[in-house]
Amino acid sequence: MSLLEERYRRVLRLLPATYRAAREEEMLCALLEGAGDLRGQPTPRPRWPEIAGIAALSVRVRLGGIGAAPRYLAWGQTVRLVAVLGLFFHAMMSCFWFADFLRPDGGFHSFHPGAEAIAEVTSHLAPPR
Repeated sequence: MSLLEERYRRVLRLLPATYRAAREEEMLCALLEGAGDLRGQPTPRPRWPEIAGIAALSVRVRLGGIGAAPRYLAWGQTVRLVAVLGLFFHAMMSCFWFADFLRPDGGFHSFHPGAEAIAEVTSHLAPPR
């Protein structure tokens, strides 16, 4: 086993074991074929874009898609649900902000802090002496 092949195998360990068991050899062959000029170097290393691509694939596999293991499918659904809830929260807060902005009594229009108010707020944020 060459040094480059060993390093590619180490990078491929980012992938889940089930995915790696089914596709490791095929991926390794493709990576070694694309290495080209790396083979002639004394200490060849995988390129950063290849490592980033494998890491991104690992995240996609672990967040489950069609045909994923139930464990990864559950994690993916959880992450997607949290993301949707976060978007919903920000959308609702934007609606409340906009409604307050349009209030006839001024809403945000009447808020003009003076120098004393700004000094008080910053004194609370500063570390104690």
